[in-house]
Amino acid sequence: MGIFYFNEDIYFLTGIAHGYINEGYLISLKWNGSSYMIDKKYSLKEETSIYYIYNSSLYLLSYHSLLKFDGFKVEQYLNNEIINGFNPGCMIVNENGIFIGAMGCVVVIEDKKRVKVFTSGV
Repeated sequence: MGIFYFNEDIYFLTGIAHGYINEGYLISLKWNGSSYMIDKKYSLKEETSIYYIYNSSLYLLSYHSLLKFDGFKVEQYLNNEIINGFNPGCMIVNENGIFIGAMGCVVVIEDKKRVKVFTSGV
């Protein structure tokens, strides 16, 4: 999973993917003066362990979906498309798009309507 600092808060990803169970959560923590407490909890459809922060937005990647968070406003880029079955392992976001490294391919998302898949030919 992951723990990271984003927009002045500490966040962590937690979840489980085992057998028929596949769920995850994005949770923010707040300091109340003596200890940390859960501030916000967003339920994800599945366990998510890959994240990237770019231009004050948080991108979360799982086996079936890609979500973009601006605060707790959520935008979905992929839903069970393209990356399903490719076992994504890494992601980077920059001004040219979103790049996802997966088993045997690279997925490039230039915008929500233009998705390209490049394979190694193996």
